[in-house]
Amino acid sequence: MHTAKLDVEELINEPYEATLYALDDSYKLIFGHCHDGFYLCIPDKKVSCTLESLNDVEEISYELLHPYETLCFEDAIAISFALNELYKIIKVQRT
Repeated sequence: MHTAKLDVEELINEPYEATLYALDDSYKLIFGHCHDGFYLCIPDKKVSCTLESLNDVEEISYELLHPYETLCFEDAIAISFALNELYKIIKVQRT
C-alpha cells in the first residue's frame, strides 16, 4: 500500500488535466476523447496511448505496460486507479 495524491487541474473542458503524486514521483496526466475512445498523455514520462475506457483498470495497466514504455508495474497501477477516479468525477459532472 502506498499513499497517493491527485491534484485536479482541469476536468470541465478537454483536454482534462491532473497530476498524480505517488511512489515518490509525479505524473502529469492529460487525457480526453478521441475517435475510438480516449487518449492519455504523460508528457514528463514520454508516454502516450489510446484507451477504450478510463474506468477499466486492467486495460489501462496493460496499455501502459507496453514493452516500449518507460513505466514500471507500480506506476501503471497507480495511474490506472487515478484515471478510474477521475472518470467517476467527470461522469458525475455530466449528469
